[in-house]
Amino acid sequence: MAKKDEAKIKFSADTKEFSAAIKQAGDTMYALRGELKLNEAQMANTGQSVDGLAKKHDLLVQQDAALSQKIEALNGKLEKAREIWGENSQEAQRYANQITAARTAQERVRGQIEAVSDALDGQREAEQRAESALGKLNATIDEQQDEVSRLAEEYKGAVVQYGRTSDEAKGLESALREANAALNDSKSRLADAERACDE
Repeated sequence: MAKKDEAKIKFSADTKEFSAAIKQAGDTMYALRGELKLNEAQMANTGQSVDGLAKKHDLLVQQDAALSQKIEALNGKLEKAREIWGENSQEAQRYANQITAARTAQERVRGQIEAVSDALDGQREAEQRAESALGKLNATIDEQQDEVSRLAEEYKGAVVQYGRTSDEAKGLESALREANAALNDSKSRLADAERACDE
């Protein structure tokens, strides 16, 4: 019995730094899990965004690092347990099981990191496509406004030169109406897109 107690005391003394590292890793992972839950709640309310996904990716990478620290410390404790109690001792088996559990958790986190990276890439591409489409719509509106201004000036000139009921004035009036309708349609699509972005 005294020999067993002596072994426990020696093990505790020899693995104090490993125990501190395991506790620190556990505390870090606890805090990160809380931040991940907050991030998930925020994204549930506001939808996925590049910023939200980047934050989640960051938190998962930190969690992976904490798990690596924990596994390294557990390996140190496992080696000391084997040295003090033997290769097939219950103590050595307990630390081997804890290492397996930590590695399993780390693989899950790495899978989440990969999934979030893919989602982040997809979100970035979607935002770029939306910005590109918005840019094209704004350019179209600018062109249509120029066309409406040009047609309005030509119509005024035709009314002055040929009269309001002339074929030239009527043709320009019709073209001006069509250009105005197209411009209003484009402005309406832009307003819809801006409302969708604000939601």
